[in-house]
Amino acid sequence: MSRWDFHLKIDGRFLSCTLRDPPRPSGICILYLHGWGGDRETLGWLLDYLCDQGHHVLNFTQRGFNGSEGGRELSRWLPDAAAIVDYIASTRLEPWVCGLSTGGSLAIALSASKPEVRGCASLSPFASFPRLFNDRPDHRATLERTFGDLDAGIADLNAEVVVRRIAPRPLLLVHGDSDDVIPTDHSRSLYDKAGEPRRLCVMRGANHVFSNIRQEDLCRLVSEWIVESRKTTGS
Repeated sequence: MSRWDFHLKIDGRFLSCTLRDPPRPSGICILYLHGWGGDRETLGWLLDYLCDQGHHVLNFTQRGFNGSEGGRELSRWLPDAAAIVDYIASTRLEPWVCGLSTGGSLAIALSASKPEVRGCASLSPFASFPRLFNDRPDHRATLERTFGDLDAGIADLNAEVVVRRIAPRPLLLVHGDSDDVIPTDHSRSLYDKAGEPRRLCVMRGANHVFSNIRQEDLCRLVSEWIVESRKTTGS
C-alpha cells in the first residue's frame, strides 16, 4: 500500500486529501467521509484494511478543518463531497462511499444525489439533525460552536428523507449498541426507510467510533459487503 497526500481545489479552496493506492487494484475507489470532529483518520485502520483488499481509498478534510482552506461551513459538506465523486469518476474508477457519524449521514445524502456512486456504507449515522437534537439536545450547542450558522446546512443532511433514493444500489448501515453519541435507533429508522438491497448490522458493545471492539470485525464486515454487493449488482 502507498499513501499520497495532496490537495484538490474545489470552488476556490484547497482541500487536504489522502489517497491510499492498493497493490492489486480492484477498480473501486472508496471515498471516506469524516464526522463533525474533523479527523479524516479516525478509522484509518479500516481504510488501511480496505486498501489492502485491493481498493483505492480517498479521504479528505472538510473546509476549515486540519489543513483544508476556508471556513467551517456545513452547507459545503455535500457539494464538496459531490465534487470529489466527480473527480473519482473522471479517473474511470468505481466510486463507493463510506462515512462515519456526520460523515455517515453525508454518505447517504451523497449517494442519494449522485447516481455515479455504486454503493454506500454508513457507520453510526444520524437520521436527521432535528431528530438528533430531539434525542440529544446538547449536540446543537456543540455544533453551533463548530459551524456557527448551523441551519444553513442541516437540510442537506436529512438522511431519512433521501435514503430511499439509493436503491437499487446497495446500502450498509453499521451501528454500535453502546453508542453514546448517536442512538442506535437512528440506523434502524434509516434501514426501515431504505429500499433493497440494504443491510443493518448492530455490533454488540461497540461505541460510536468502534474503538472498543476487535478492528478485524468491522474491517471484514465492510470488506465482505463490498465484494458481495459488487457480485450481486454486477458492477
